[in-house]
Amino acid sequence: MHAASGSVEAMIERVLPSCRRVAETARLVTIDEVALPRFAERIAPLLPEAMTHTPHHFAGDVEQTVGYFLVLDALNFGSGFFAHYRSYRGEKGYFALATALRDWFAERGAPTPAALQAIDAAEMSHILGQDPASAPLRPFIGWAVEALRELGHFIETDLNGRCANMLTYGNHQADDMVALLCRMPMFRDVSHLAGEEVWLLKRAQILVHDTAIAGAERGLFEIHGLDRLTVFADNMLPFVLEANGVLRYHPALSHRIGRGETLRPGSRAEIELRAVSVHVCELLRLELAQRGVIATARAIDFALWNAGVATPERGDHRLHLCQTWFY
Repeated sequence: MHAASGSVEAMIERVLPSCRRVAETARLVTIDEVALPRFAERIAPLLPEAMTHTPHHFAGDVEQTVGYFLVLDALNFGSGFFAHYRSYRGEKGYFALATALRDWFAERGAPTPAALQAIDAAEMSHILGQDPASAPLRPFIGWAVEALRELGHFIETDLNGRCANMLTYGNHQADDMVALLCRMPMFRDVSHLAGEEVWLLKRAQILVHDTAIAGAERGLFEIHGLDRLTVFADNMLPFVLEANGVLRYHPALSHRIGRGETLRPGSRAEIELRAVSVHVCELLRLELAQRGVIATARAIDFALWNAGVATPERGDHRLHLCQTWFY
């Protein structure tokens, strides 16, 4: 059971062209082409020499490690709910999610496909350390249950019951693995704008990225073709790019974000925020290359995400909110 190379390449290669088309016709999110080269200078020193995981993540053998990141990134879509999310062991947001799942794997071992498909809302809340009675979290918990059921079925059928087969059936190639993951509808991160498909594939790409770091760090396995990945289109990228003047928002959009309005998934505003950010990051990569700094998109994402974490939200300069299972 191997992915077909022709369809694989067509899938991942759609991301940058479709994001460029959005940027060229954007109404609400535009690029400051004067600020972009100055920002490239500032981020060059922030590019990582090597990428490593923090202690929030689980470490095990190949099967356990791949299984952990399959589960983690199947659930890595809470940014629109984190205001209602309980801290876990003092951690918040994504790090609370990652740590809770780390503890679950450490205590119970890697869940079987059947166990993933049997988890209900009460157990999901318990695993993540969240209040099962929280009304604002109800959609997130419901989607999390659905995501694990989908993942359990995928492992059972497409991966023949073994998480490590994501590597084998994906030929240890980043683009093949992304296409394999996109057999799950909740990973197939594609929107539509003005009659055109907009390919983003955030969680499928970041799962490959996360798994590759873990495999290299522990000498377990290697994934090839990682330079073909784009940045991971979430709400952190537009935030840090706008805070540094590289992106400019229409005043009405700035006001909506500043007052904490939740944007509708698939709306023009939400698609432009993500897609234009992906395009800008490709422009940054090319700008850095002209300066003799060779960087992959995933290294740029790493630098920008950490810069965003260190950037305070103020006024209308905030992370946009969107409740979706794509990020």
